[in-house]
Amino acid sequence: MAKKSTISNFLANCIAYIRVTLSILCLVIQVPILHIESMIFGYTPERGFKYRRRFAAYYIFILNVKITKKGNSELKNALYVCNHRMMIDPLVLLRHCDAYIVSKAEVADYPVLGSGAKNTGVIFVQRDHRGSRAAIKEKIGELLERGDSVAIFPEGTVNLKDTTSDFSKGSFDQAASVGCAVVPVALDFADRSVYWGDDISLMAHFLDVFRRRRLVCDIVFGEPIYSNDPIELMEKSRTFIDDELIKMRVKWDNDPKLAKKVAAVAR
Repeated sequence: MAKKSTISNFLANCIAYIRVTLSILCLVIQVPILHIESMIFGYTPERGFKYRRRFAAYYIFILNVKITKKGNSELKNALYVCNHRMMIDPLVLLRHCDAYIVSKAEVADYPVLGSGAKNTGVIFVQRDHRGSRAAIKEKIGELLERGDSVAIFPEGTVNLKDTTSDFSKGSFDQAASVGCAVVPVALDFADRSVYWGDDISLMAHFLDVFRRRRLVCDIVFGEPIYSNDPIELMEKSRTFIDDELIKMRVKWDNDPKLAKKVAAVAR
């Protein structure tokens, strides 16, 4: 039994290192190509989004994430509002919609990834800096005003509960003011153990995700919500997401075959 566990751990580590290597290679190759193309033809958001979708599709493929997607993700001039589970949530969301997205300011300093993010529609925010948060709120308003879409994770951090935690209201204020659509998005993974908890570092979580043989994920885009009342937008979005998360969990918990597949985690 111990020998089998040792072999399993060895194989899981091999899978993780191969995937990390492939991910780095993708960034090292694709980001310079994006920069060169932009220098020659000029930067456009469309080009940035095209490369970002390509990145997301590639990473989802190498991580073997099996995604079931429902709903319309192509609505223009919308605020996409999604719950947050773990590190690859933005990849899953942005694989399906072209929207500017808010990210932690630290990401801008990551080698290669940071420069790629800056040119693919990422807005950086310093969470503990009130001035930065106000500037981001204003920027989101400007983007929505000019007809662009924005994606946010209004919980502000990952959440381990079956339903959502409290939403931040700022972006809903902007959507209500502009009069654009708010599209609620429910996203979850069949295996709860893949969530990023407080007791695990980013690096440990990163390696854990890369060790997994397979991830099962559902993402549901709701019908657009319109209102000039930000509280109404926020509450309706949260209600939709909570309802869908409960449906997903009931489906997964009552599927013994899926439970067996979910348990097949490389460790």
